[in-house]
Amino acid sequence: MPTKMGRPTRKEKSKVNKAAHSAAMRDVLADSSRIPLDPYRKEEHLPSELIDGNALRRRRGTRTDEDCVNHVCELVACGMTCKAARDHVGVPAITWYYWRRDNVARILEKYELAKMVRLELMSDEILDIADASIASEKTEGDVEAKDADLLKKREHRIKARR
Repeated sequence: MPTKMGRPTRKEKSKVNKAAHSAAMRDVLADSSRIPLDPYRKEEHLPSELIDGNALRRRRGTRTDEDCVNHVCELVACGMTCKAARDHVGVPAITWYYWRRDNVARILEKYELAKMVRLELMSDEILDIADASIASEKTEGDVEAKDADLLKKREHRIKARR
């Protein structure tokens, strides 16, 4: 490296720094997929009238787009609505729709899978509710109290099996 009085010139320092920065960024981005999400991260609580796009971006912090997409899809799969999941992660609605338009981080496939998982989860919950044993009340003697509510529950149980 040519030097000016034994020291590198400003241009040479800049070139070396840019190369080091790009190498470091490649390493960080390569490792970011292996970094787990921090579920215990302290949430920023703001009154609803103060939440705007900038506040949502601050809530996101330094998380990558792919990280946010994965977290939103995970929350949707667990039964949360898309709007609630986006608000929880800190992704503005317009950003979410731009990501869907541009298919950022394969968002279309991930979101479709999340919706299918949510529907499967809901159907499992419906079957669990329908299959739950119906407790009958015993009155005087050993006569079972037949209630319209018990009959409706049994009807729903049968319909859920169809």
